[in-house]
Amino acid sequence: MVSYGEELFSKKKQETIMVLGCSLVFDELFKTMVEKGTQFTVIVVDTSPSFQGRALLQRLSTYGVNCKYTLINGIGCLIPTTTKVFIDAHYVLGNGGVVGTMGTSMVAYLASQYKVPVIAWCETYKFT
Repeated sequence: MVSYGEELFSKKKQETIMVLGCSLVFDELFKTMVEKGTQFTVIVVDTSPSFQGRALLQRLSTYGVNCKYTLINGIGCLIPTTTKVFIDAHYVLGNGGVVGTMGTSMVAYLASQYKVPVIAWCETYKFT
């Protein structure tokens, strides 16, 4: 059985996780956490022109995950209540750099200003 970041979730408090990107890793992680009975809310951040967050929002809702949806220009008022930020990495470079969805650097910068941890998720075959 693969462990999908279970240690990232607090057992004591309600987690609010901001997600940018659309990855199957997120699907498996959140589905597993719902099955384990973990209490959390996911804020799905979406960007144009692809609006991939809509598909993620729809999938997470079918799993029973409590979700909120916002466009990237609305993260300023939601980041103070966020406990973690998850970003989907398109790939990870050899020097540790992460290439992600449009707006990733803005979300990561704003999270750093509020001392919110940012975690990049990437499948191993995307390391370059």
